[in-house]
Amino acid sequence: MLTVLTAGCGGSGTLALDPVASAAGRTLDKQTGRFETRFDVGPIELTATGTFSEPDHAIELKTNTHVGGDAGPLELRMLYPVVYVHVGAGVGRPTFLPAGKSWAKLDLRRPLDKLGASLPQLGMGGAQSPVDGLTWLRGSKHAKKLGTETIDGVPTTHYRVTVDVQDALAKATPNQREALNRLLRFARKQGVDPASTTSDVWIGDDGLVRRSTQSLGRLGSMTTTFSDFGTPVHIEAPPPDETVDVSGLLQSG
Repeated sequence: MLTVLTAGCGGSGTLALDPVASAAGRTLDKQTGRFETRFDVGPIELTATGTFSEPDHAIELKTNTHVGGDAGPLELRMLYPVVYVHVGAGVGRPTFLPAGKSWAKLDLRRPLDKLGASLPQLGMGGAQSPVDGLTWLRGSKHAKKLGTETIDGVPTTHYRVTVDVQDALAKATPNQREALNRLLRFARKQGVDPASTTSDVWIGDDGLVRRSTQSLGRLGSMTTTFSDFGTPVHIEAPPPDETVDVSGLLQSG
């Protein structure tokens, strides 16, 4: 389940007094980092680990999907708006991948705009960009402190918040706003009212977002844990001789 990766500067200069909104801005300013995301969608448990580079509009991740005990690994690289998907041996070889090709390339902008869809709707099996989630949290309002907790050795404060959609959009860059609007359309199609949905957020003593849990409405929930902020990240496209462009299949579908 993927949404389009966004770009732009986080903007820690926000005057917001809300601790979660402020922390989200400071975290975005770090530009790069690692993440682990878990989706619980009915009987499906999907986990993803990877890195992101906001300046490069890029994300790299490896996912594992568990459905009734079966696991399906995927490797994915997104260089917005192009996504490259490598299917692991345990999943079975897709018919559109000819011999000698191990990566599928999809240019998403035109087909997604045409369909009015987002990556979660297309069932791509990855993870919402962590940048999208941080951009969303910049609209946090009325943060309620629930306690303290240690995450990966980092002391954190646990908050529960609601998000002011218009405030999040106002603070977003144009590309971030595009991704947030896609996320909002997807949420509403799932019967989720963003204005009444709460998120749980854990802020480290360093003032950075360390974990967030968000409801996906009737679909389930998503939890993302962040680490290694500001570390160098280099995400590249797979070798051309191992890649086949399947964007036309998506457009004609």
